[in-house]
Amino acid sequence: VAMTAFRLAGKVVAGAVVATEIPGPAALAAPRNWALGLLSQGNLGLVITISFFHVWRTELALAAMAAVAASSLLNELLSPLLMAHVLKKNHDATPPPEVDPP
Repeated sequence: VAMTAFRLAGKVVAGAVVATEIPGPAALAAPRNWALGLLSQGNLGLVITISFFHVWRTELALAAMAAVAASSLLNELLSPLLMAHVLKKNHDATPPPEVDPP
């Protein structure tokens, strides 16, 4: 749970910082909560941890595998909900102004 909380907090903070530093018209600016849709971490961490466990086969390796598996599962379950939240909250964003080609 702690790994998921830290990951979520990092996404929120980094997403807000990046969204404020993008130069250009305000209509093209990303919303401050855009990074919440990127919470899903995929299976690479889990595969690496399983490989680590098969090499070392210790209690610590088993604990690491369990922590990464729990974190991956929680992130995969939360990610669609947070993506839906971001899309619903920002569905009325103003499209960028049309620019005539030179």
